[in-house]
Amino acid sequence: MEQKTYFIDLPACFRFATDTANANQACDDPPRDALTAWRTQNVTNYNLHFPGAAYSPSDFWDLNPVSAGLEQNALVRQMVREAVEDCNVSWMGEALHALQDSYAHEGKPDLGGHPKREIFEGARWDPATMLFATEIEGDVGGTPVMSGGWSDKRLDDPRYDPHRHADALADTLRALKEFWGKCLCKLCGPGASERESGE
Repeated sequence: MEQKTYFIDLPACFRFATDTANANQACDDPPRDALTAWRTQNVTNYNLHFPGAAYSPSDFWDLNPVSAGLEQNALVRQMVREAVEDCNVSWMGEALHALQDSYAHEGKPDLGGHPKREIFEGARWDPATMLFATEIEGDVGGTPVMSGGWSDKRLDDPRYDPHRHADALADTLRALKEFWGKCLCKLCGPGASERESGE
């Protein structure tokens, strides 16, 4: 049996992984001024946070519901596909942000912000078992309560819906596996340190 040897440029891989993470985080760190504080500047930026809600000034009060997940959200699927086709780490970071926010913002955005939906009180992380206490006890995530809507940050906190966050993590790993499955050799192969991310 013939054995093949593959060379990976680890510094390049770390740089591209960092660039992907930074592009993801940058979606939440845009410049803020009076106008952007009222509403995200354009449809593209809005769709990084509420993928598929179809924001425009005319439909701000009548947004589409956001579907959670890689399989359920067509816009997220398209963003991941385009990033993979081009091996573009910046696009991948933005696609991952849209994917992750599709879980946090699932449902009809409330006044353009977080949707009102059921979350769970009482989920506690147990570092000894690396599980949520509610999973240890066998229930589905604590006591159901309604979120407060657009300004309620509990929707972004894994303690309030551990299973939703586990699903988001699984989809994130699937998308990254697809990306690196196609792009690893191009981005991290011999000589990759001399190439720019996104080429």
